[in-house]
Amino acid sequence: MKDSLNNCYLLEIRLISNYEEAQKEASNKNKSIGIPANMMSSMPKDIRELIAEHNEAINSKYFEELPKLYKIKTLVFQISDQFADKLHKKMAFFIENFVVKDLPHVINDGYDITFRTVVEYEVWSLSIHVPQGKAEKLSDLCRQIVKDAIDNKLDESKYISILDK
Repeated sequence: MKDSLNNCYLLEIRLISNYEEAQKEASNKNKSIGIPANMMSSMPKDIRELIAEHNEAINSKYFEELPKLYKIKTLVFQISDQFADKLHKKMAFFIENFVVKDLPHVINDGYDITFRTVVEYEVWSLSIHVPQGKAEKLSDLCRQIVKDAIDNKLDESKYISILDK
């Protein structure tokens, strides 16, 4: 993004310093009803529906409350026009041209990444669970940039050479 005077580009990184603690606290406040799958079929339909309604409401409360519990730390770094331009173009091109090659499988582990950029007056975003191929390479680059920024070791020339590939 540009600074408030529109003079230079800034890279803004937001860290959730208490992610796991916030999840635990939100979970403790919002308990769902867990019934083993083999017992569900023997329960009356109206009871199963009540449990499902309850769990859906709890799930909704959990995701509503979770962001309120986050402690967010923001780091801002001035970056070159060249790096900002290349990163923006790569991100926009990637999001616009992303093609799903397989139907997603149900996966309960791994990590999610969200690529986001602004194109004209629109925010474009793409979320991927366990990125692979080019998505994994771009994810690795973004994660490296964040890690280096946190460690105060940004190396724009390294990132630009990766973005040029």
